[in-house]
Amino acid sequence: MKKLILLLIIGVFIAFSSQADEELNQGSWWEQVPAICISNESLWEYAKRKEMQPLNVSYGRTGGKPDGEVVYIVTYWVGIDTDETMASVMTPNSNYSCILFRTFDVKLNPGFDFNPKPNI
Repeated sequence: MKKLILLLIIGVFIAFSSQADEELNQGSWWEQVPAICISNESLWEYAKRKEMQPLNVSYGRTGGKPDGEVVYIVTYWVGIDTDETMASVMTPNSNYSCILFRTFDVKLNPGFDFNPKPNI
């Protein structure tokens, strides 16, 4: 626990810069987002202690384009029995990740439609 606290205290801020997605240009901007960074090994140990496991992994790409080069990797974590979530981000081939948030009391949308119908 002391090691985790120390790592959190000396955590660094991370920001990813790339061109904004063309569809978001009007009234949008990139922001410097604070995050708590931790070694990948410590992140997995922390997740295990908190009974969280990865739900999904997705990739941020250059210019917000589906065919752009992978510039960051987002992992969304879920506590199966704890109603908690967490998101972490890392750059390809790095030995650390940054935790963007950890939330509590998650409620899943019971009406979520994995096969949305076009509006008529």
